[in-house]
Amino acid sequence: RKIDVITLTFDNINWNNKSINIIQHKTKEPLTLPLLDDVGWAIIDYIKNARPKSNIKKIFLTNKKNFTSFSETHGNLYSILQKYMKKANIPIIKNKKNGVHSLRHTLASEMLRQSTPIENISSVLGHVNSNTTSIYLKIDIEKENIHNYLHEKVLLGNKITSYIYPLKLFDTFVNEKNLKENILTKELMYTWLKLRNGEKRTNQSHRARILRGFSKYMNMINDKNYVLPQKLYSCGDKYNAHIYSKDELNLIFYKIDNLMEEQHNKQLKNRSSQIIFRLLYMCGLRISEALNIKIKDFDKEQKLLIIRHAKKDKDRLVPLNDKLNALIIDYINEFHILSTDESFLFKGKNNLPFTRFTINKRLKTILNLCKIEYNGQTLHSFRHTFCVHCLRKWAMEGKDLMVYLPILKTFLGHESFRETAYYLKLTADVYPNITHVLEKQYNYLIPRLEEES
Repeated sequence: RKIDVITLTFDNINWNNKSINIIQHKTKEPLTLPLLDDVGWAIIDYIKNARPKSNIKKIFLTNKKNFTSFSETHGNLYSILQKYMKKANIPIIKNKKNGVHSLRHTLASEMLRQSTPIENISSVLGHVNSNTTSIYLKIDIEKENIHNYLHEKVLLGNKITSYIYPLKLFDTFVNEKNLKENILTKELMYTWLKLRNGEKRTNQSHRARILRGFSKYMNMINDKNYVLPQKLYSCGDKYNAHIYSKDELNLIFYKIDNLMEEQHNKQLKNRSSQIIFRLLYMCGLRISEALNIKIKDFDKEQKLLIIRHAKKDKDRLVPLNDKLNALIIDYINEFHILSTDESFLFKGKNNLPFTRFTINKRLKTILNLCKIEYNGQTLHSFRHTFCVHCLRKWAMEGKDLMVYLPILKTFLGHESFRETAYYLKLTADVYPNITHVLEKQYNYLIPRLEEES
């Protein structure tokens, strides 16, 4: 925010740690941001070559005779920005906000365009709640009805992260049509929902689901608005979960551990892989849950991880075995010497967590090194494998699965038993030799393939 920039002091910058540490003027909440190289060198250049000599602690001073700091209420940043916009031949459009705060909006919008998770955008903007960020991004969704629809969903306790970008695209599409009447017609929505070049059926189905919700909302306002039917587009071929064999898992983890010795120049990458892939298989975490773990979420004494704001905004505790607990302790001691409790456990550039793309790329590299043929394996396959191996072990040991299913449900963070029961069928499909054990007691939970077809 502008106020946090003009009140920035020398004490707020940690040059050794390359970070900016402030107490936000608006929220009074602490905020730590990475000091990017371009920003750091610009500040150094200003201090050495432009800043007047003064005992004032604030970094940025005016060029007036008294060389005072900028006014917290007014400042002169708006006119400075306008000056350089003109020099850059950027048109200044009347009745459109283009002040200093628009730079903050631009950053948020650009991060959203690059598919940055809302939680990460919230961290950069200093928002306490990701829903605040979602509403904040309404600058990208100019239609009042869309904003009100999103606001209503927030009030109902829903997460709106996945709604924002598709509705933003739809809003742009509608605006380009220059419609005389603000009515959602069947033709308009079906035109926008056409499959794009290179688009997957799953994404088309996702867009249709979100637009259907908005069309229902609009229909309640005006029944002239068309309501999209349910399940308008199929998601394509049915997803077949890949289950790793014991031999494949042993080979994968053997190769990951050996990379530590073979690639001394990639210690951070390999040490993090050691832990991340074990969390996926040994704890059944979703990849998003693993990547969003912060140091404060790790309790080394109790050997626990706190998973916060997971799917459907659920929190849960996940126990760790001794080996995995020790690996995380060593990792923190080596790579988080200057980190705070708010730092992400697996952080990459700019103190942001590794992306799913990065870890997925590592998985493909490891599979190639293990000479395991790629057959639809994903990062989520480790979670599927964890569930199936647990159920198979319990079934073969004669355990009462009706006792163990609630434990697995809680461990995985499932909302309903329907989600967990899916793994009963998957276990029966992968290990046909124990099908009779499962069907004997849980036939009603495991539909036969003939019935499905």
